[in-house]
Amino acid sequence: MKKPQIIITIIAVAVAGILFSLPKVVVDNEGRENNLESRQSETEINTDAVNENSEAEAAPHALEIAPDLRQKINSLREAFENSANSEKNISFASGLMQAYKGAAYFDSAAWFADKVASETGDIKDKKNAGALYYEAFSHALDENRAKAYGQKASTYLEQVLAQQPGDLEVKNKLAMTYVSTTNPMQGIKMLREVLEKDKNNRTAIFNLGLLSVQSGQYDKAAERFERLIKLSPENIQAHYWLGVSYFELKDKKKAKTQFEAVKNLDGDPEVQASADSYLERI
Repeated sequence: MKKPQIIITIIAVAVAGILFSLPKVVVDNEGRENNLESRQSETEINTDAVNENSEAEAAPHALEIAPDLRQKINSLREAFENSANSEKNISFASGLMQAYKGAAYFDSAAWFADKVASETGDIKDKKNAGALYYEAFSHALDENRAKAYGQKASTYLEQVLAQQPGDLEVKNKLAMTYVSTTNPMQGIKMLREVLEKDKNNRTAIFNLGLLSVQSGQYDKAAERFERLIKLSPENIQAHYWLGVSYFELKDKKKAKTQFEAVKNLDGDPEVQASADSYLERI
């Protein structure tokens, strides 16, 4: 994982869209789920958040685009907008998608990936568009945008899973987009199906841990993040959320151990500051 992505994740931005959208759901030991909050019948989605323009200029971003990359993007956009050749347009859109992805502008990257997938109809391009919309959904700093990106992601991921039902990576992503809808149980069931196929699937364990955090089931969350750390001892996200879980459980000693582990795993100032914000309260 690139450094900017690690930083974003640790300060809880990389799961912002997911946390915006997650219902208050209890996932108990027997596997029964109970909705703790009445949910609106259907949140109005502002589709302009996805479709208004190629760069999603109105969307806030955590990172600035470097001048040399900005120059490349401007050149490619000019070529994309002025070309009448379908094959060249696909090439320009693909280049823009890669450039925006490299800058962690996932909403803009997804927009161009969407253009490519719509033109080619290729399953690989659909999977790429679904994955990038999922990243935009995960990183969105606005709830309405998170829901819009989640809907776009699920549309593509459903198509991919229909052709590749054994793809657990796609199934994990699709499950989390389902969890953010009015039928969260569908997503939870899908996450459990992933673990039935692969009991040590790190992504499914992490996602269920996030669900437990969101529902306030910190004891269950701690179990899941403890399990994840056994599988991936250097997983910064797992240590961070395990620390949060212990903190909420009033186990300050264990919480301190986890936040110190976060600091030891990454010396970046923003990572350090995020862990320190909890350590100062212990």
